Amino acid sequence: MKKYLTVLPLLAVALLSCTKEVSPEISTDIFSRQTDSQGCEFSVKIRSNAPWVAECSNSEVTISPTGGIGNGEAVIKVPQYLGRATNMIRVIFKAHNGENSVSSSFVAITQESLPFLYCDDSEQTVSSDATFAIFSVNSNFEWSVKETSFSGDDFDLRIEPSVWQQNRVEVLCTFPENLTGKERRADIVLALTDYPAVTTTLKLVQQK
Repeated sequence: MKKYLTVLPLLAVALLSCTKEVSPEISTDIFSRQTDSQGCEFSVKIRSNAPWVAECSNSEVTISPTGGIGNGEAVIKVPQYLGRATNMIRVIFKAHNGENSVSSSFVAITQESLPFLYCDDSEQTVSSDATFAIFSVNSNFEWSVKETSFSGDDFDLRIEPSVWQQNRVEVLCTFPENLTGKERRADIVLALTDYPAVTTTLKLVQQK
């Protein structure tokens, strides 16, 4: 009888050691992704030794499936983005074994903003003297002067700079003195180099 009493505690210890929780581990085959404003869809391979879930703070981003057990694959779909600032998205994959044992991995997605080009004050009037006008042009891609048209007499209109990379820039337009005795106008069309359909027009009026 003593023999069996000695063996029972040893069996209990062995059983507990067999059922001890394994620390969860998880990793993904990619850690970052870039996309344009139109969005994208891509797959992520997951390696895990435990149940896992996928989460994203951006409710417009879809993940399928949102969870699994062990190794798996998830498809992430990023929708079109209409904002003017870069869209930063983070998808987190978490593996768990019990409430207090969690491991995580994430995929950082950088989404470009919608191409834009605009001017804060697109129409200005100046005096008949030799003078200038300054426009504040905002863009997120390279732009250039697409065309310039005149109403009334043509005149020597200088535009600096005529090409710019991106972000905010002051555009200087210099006028000669107006000796025609009548008002004259100029329309300056700017366009994004890679997106020529995206334009803005600077309207200038010089008094007589």
